[in-house]
Amino acid sequence: MGEQLEITSKAYLSLQLAFRQQKKSKAHTGRYYWVGTRNIDGYVRGNESRYTLPIKRGSHPNDGFKNVTVKPGYHFKFDLMTKGNMFGPNDSIRITPTFEFVSRDGKRRQDVDLYYHAPDRNFVRVGSSFDTIEREITLNERLRNLHPLQIEQTGRAFYQLYRHQLSQGEQVFMQQWLRQVDRPTKTGGFSHMKIPGELRLFRGPTQLPNGVNPYRAYAAEQQWYGEFGIPSKIYVVQKGFPLHRQFSFREDASFFLKDGYIIVNFNVETIREGRMNDPHLQYIHAPLSNQWRREGFVHSVTDPYGATFHLKDGDILLYDAAQSSRDDYRVRGTH
Repeated sequence: MGEQLEITSKAYLSLQLAFRQQKKSKAHTGRYYWVGTRNIDGYVRGNESRYTLPIKRGSHPNDGFKNVTVKPGYHFKFDLMTKGNMFGPNDSIRITPTFEFVSRDGKRRQDVDLYYHAPDRNFVRVGSSFDTIEREITLNERLRNLHPLQIEQTGRAFYQLYRHQLSQGEQVFMQQWLRQVDRPTKTGGFSHMKIPGELRLFRGPTQLPNGVNPYRAYAAEQQWYGEFGIPSKIYVVQKGFPLHRQFSFREDASFFLKDGYIIVNFNVETIREGRMNDPHLQYIHAPLSNQWRREGFVHSVTDPYGATFHLKDGDILLYDAAQSSRDDYRVRGTH
């Protein structure tokens, strides 16, 4: 059985009420944004076209919020499903984000470079040697709504499959695993991500015929959990623009692109047995099929204001380049 992937994006701050039954609530609405209207095997899922990627203006389930966009600085949670032999200790998912800018009317799309201010340096280009900020993710995070039984069963299945390679007994291993799911795990930065086994749960079948190894069957389907976002104050320029050669400029200089959206695009690859230079399968460049298209990804969408956007396989989310999450926390006086 070959590995296949399926993304459910869960951006939740600007769109909090799309996912939570009320503000600051853990209770989930049951809404998710999928790659398309079909599942991992190409069968109709039953979700409305609104609940598909990329998340953009008009994705909010309430028509009264049709103008809502996601602001830079807000991150989004996502998960991916794989099938097959992706349950090993050194298996992982590699995601390479790239960025493009599209005008607000959808007519002009171009490759861009992103810059941000780091604590010790201004105008750091994403992907440069100075871009060293790393993200940490905790698997058993409150808003993931993970079931404790699935967490426990994953640990037990992994132990049974690899106990010959482990030095500790099952009780000690389970204690370590249950502590691990509550600890942060590094996953990379703005230009690259690696989702390791520490951020993976098994979800295979449990009702099985006699003679089938229950641990192997349970591990045969895997769910991987990640997060991504860009800095709250972001500077967008045309790809290759020599920003370092500009001797003096203001932060509102005309060469910064603002009247449009930053498109986040994911190239997703499965990594088997730690072989980073030899990806096993790719979401887009799969040997047998393009998984984006199998899952019904739509390549042309029109927002509520009549702007039509031509999309590419891997487009995940559109950030509003003219806004920032900082705007939501600005202190205002009374007079």
